[in-house]
Amino acid sequence: NAFLGCTNLTDITVDPLNPVYASRDGVLFDKSLQTLVSYPGGKEGGYSIPDNVTNIGSSAFARVQGLTAVSISRGVINIGSGAFDGCGGLTAINVDASNPIFASVDGVLFDKSLKTLLAYPSGRMGHYSIPDSVTNIPGRAFSGCAQLTSVTMPETVIGMGNGVFLDCTSLTNVILPGSITNIGYDACRNCTALTRVTIPKNVVSFEMCCFENCYNLR
Repeated sequence: NAFLGCTNLTDITVDPLNPVYASRDGVLFDKSLQTLVSYPGGKEGGYSIPDNVTNIGSSAFARVQGLTAVSISRGVINIGSGAFDGCGGLTAINVDASNPIFASVDGVLFDKSLKTLLAYPSGRMGHYSIPDSVTNIPGRAFSGCAQLTSVTMPETVIGMGNGVFLDCTSLTNVILPGSITNIGYDACRNCTALTRVTIPKNVVSFEMCCFENCYNLR
């Protein structure tokens, strides 16, 4: 998070003699150019991750408001936590079809099997229906999606990770499927427009701060 929230930063340049880090087109990488460490918060438009990159670091693109689309290359095998959190202009995360670990459907990031929804683009508006193939929604999958108003979950979903809907400030209603058994920490924290939540009978684990700062929850 060293450069998190630097909204006017458009270029990170590394001295060529630095033994640990490197830069390409103003983006910060490790020396081998295999790990994308930090994307400048003031850059605008789309970005295609180079083919040599295997790892996208935690919070690497977080809060880059001018980012509109990301193309993930076939070489990426790991994406860190919160990599795309709070990117208010991001409407599509696209994955190369030959990538062995990740996939995308209509611009939403999944694992290759389409059983885990990994990241929803923060700039999308309105309602989203999660595909029936999904069984797991890990932590922060929808975090910072400030224009998301509602979500439909299929009965296949059995778990929600920490902070799934954290800071989804336009989300008004959450109806959890009967199949779900666990609701993670901070699940709906700061969802200030949320008025109603329906918790099904099969929930056996309910973590702390799920509805903290949900001021309109009735």
